Amino acid sequence: MQGLTNTIRRAPPDVMAHGEQYERALSAQIIMLAPFAPHFSSELWSRFIAAPNRVNDKSEYICWSEDVFGQKWPRVEAHHKVKFLVKINNSLMQEFKIPCGELNILSEQEAILLALKHDRTERALKKSKIMSAEWIIHKDYGGTLNFTTENIRKHENSNENVESKKSLEQ
Repeated sequence: MQGLTNTIRRAPPDVMAHGEQYERALSAQIIMLAPFAPHFSSELWSRFIAAPNRVNDKSEYICWSEDVFGQKWPRVEAHHKVKFLVKINNSLMQEFKIPCGELNILSEQEAILLALKHDRTERALKKSKIMSAEWIIHKDYGGTLNFTTENIRKHENSNENVESKKSLEQ
């Protein structure tokens, strides 16, 4: 919310007066404030809808005849890019961005294939045996793919140590 507030504050005067996206951003800000400050947001909303020269008079995002609590919760647009995090054993390995609409419908298998397309992830997993993968989607916000691995070299070394111990005992 703070990022949106800062963006709204930096808008030039002509955008404030005639900007459809500005009006939409301002309404979204008031709607998101409502659960935290219901009385204050109701007052802001009543002043917002009473303001002259609406740009979005027939908006699908703003219902001008309803109070702030009757509004639809703001949604992220499908083309907006959100974070896709790749972790290995719960440690962040890589972060990249993909469109929100694409992320929201990504299956676990598709997420794995997408992560493996990136060289850094592929190189990190090359030296390990993948035990499992967990795909967690935070709708409209981002997703996290966590690989649980077993280090092959450590495993091989432990087998060699056991064999060398057996040969020393004999």
